[in-house]
Amino acid sequence: MNYRLLYFSLIIAIIGFCLPPAWPAKVRGIVWRPLIPLASRTTKLAAKTKIYGQNLIKINGLVLENEQLRLENSELTSRLSQLQETEKENIFLRQELNLSAVVGGGEDKIIAPIIARTASGANQELLLGKGKDDGLKIDQAVLSQGFLVGKITGVEAKTATVNLIFSPNSLISVLTEKNRAQGILRGGLTGLYIYDLPVGTTVEKDELVLTSGLAGEIKPGLPVGKIMAVNRSGSEIFQQAELSTNIDVNQINFVTIIK
Repeated sequence: MNYRLLYFSLIIAIIGFCLPPAWPAKVRGIVWRPLIPLASRTTKLAAKTKIYGQNLIKINGLVLENEQLRLENSELTSRLSQLQETEKENIFLRQELNLSAVVGGGEDKIIAPIIARTASGANQELLLGKGKDDGLKIDQAVLSQGFLVGKITGVEAKTATVNLIFSPNSLISVLTEKNRAQGILRGGLTGLYIYDLPVGTTVEKDELVLTSGLAGEIKPGLPVGKIMAVNRSGSEIFQQAELSTNIDVNQINFVTIIK
């Protein structure tokens, strides 16, 4: 920009404003005539500035609208996630409530939420959100989807600890449903195994395994799993069977406790 021209124009403008009204219009016109180009440029600059300001306001409005839409989308995503999680919990609850056909009336069972999963060495445990105040006691059987997953080994007023059947220190008396072969179910790092099955007893693949109730700790007749394989040795008086179960304790949120 030519600053000299600008200064000169400003001086002329000041002179024009200071001219007495009594001066002839012709003289005043001579003074104002050099300012016409400056006025034209100023008008154009003002118009451009106005457009720039309007565009800036629009951009700011779009930014605010975009931020609002982003927040609304985030909120909707959160609500959808909560609804999906609630639906999963409802599915698990319906599965647990279907235990009525297996264990009898509702007064014989308590449904409890899992609030933590812990490990003590090789042992696996669950922490439940119900305890002594809800009627839970030590040695009560704990089921998921109709199958035994452990038993209660510790009880507080509002919580209870469950030792899972997958733990090496878990020992459960069981028998096969069809051939009534009896043994001891024990967990381990490699899976579930039934020990102390007499060699002369028939054990079939896919045969259902139930709790026997011999030790008096757990109610008899509760499903545990199915025979997956049988290991026999000619020099042993007992045979061993590997057990399979479809229950993944890392995917369940509720369990059923049998009184």
